[in-house]
Amino acid sequence: MKPEFTKSELLKDAVVDFDDFAGEYDHNGLQYLFWIKSKFPKFKCTLFAIPFFGCKSQRNFLELIKRDLKWVHLAIHGEKHLHPREAKHWNRKKIEQVLNECENWGVFEKIFKAPGWQISDQTYQVLKEKEYIVADQHYNKERRPEGLKVYCTCHPWMVHGHIQDIKNRNPLYRNGLRQFIEEHGLPFDHTTVFHFIKDVL
Repeated sequence: MKPEFTKSELLKDAVVDFDDFAGEYDHNGLQYLFWIKSKFPKFKCTLFAIPFFGCKSQRNFLELIKRDLKWVHLAIHGEKHLHPREAKHWNRKKIEQVLNECENWGVFEKIFKAPGWQISDQTYQVLKEKEYIVADQHYNKERRPEGLKVYCTCHPWMVHGHIQDIKNRNPLYRNGLRQFIEEHGLPFDHTTVFHFIKDVL
C-alpha cells in the first residue's frame, strides 16, 4: 500500500493539521515546524493541542505559542489524552467543563477533535450549541447533529498527521512530522496556498 501523500502529489491548496501538540520536548515538534516554515514562508497549520498533557496544564506553553506564532492556530484535542478513547463516553457536564476551562485560557480556536476520533453524542451536541467546529471522520456523519460545523478527513485539501512518530508497519499510518519530511515527502511546495481549518468551512 502506498503512503497517503507522496512528493509527486503536490497540493495547490492545503489545510495542514497535526495532533498531540504539547509543551514536552517530545510532543511539540517545533524543530520540524520551524524548519518547514523556513522552507515555505507561507506555511500555516492548526495544531491539536492536549490541554493537560501528562495531567499537567499546558497553559503557559500554549500562551507563548499563541502570542509568538501567528502562522499557528491551536485547537482542543481532548483533555489529558491518556488513551485514544478518552472522550468516547463524555457526558454533557464533562465536555462543558473541558471547553469552559480551555475557553478561559484564551489560546484556542473554537475547534475540537476527540482523541482517537472517539466521540460521544453529548459531546457533539454541546459542540453544536457552543458553535464549535468538530474535526471528525466521515463514518460518524449519521451521528452528528444537523447544523454542527464539521471539518472531515475527506476534505480534499487535508494534510493530517501527528507531532510524534507513529510506529506502524503500514506506511499510510506513519504520519508523524519527521516521517512526513523524511519518509513521505511534504505534499506542498512554494506555490501552495495554505489555509487554517476555520477558514475553509
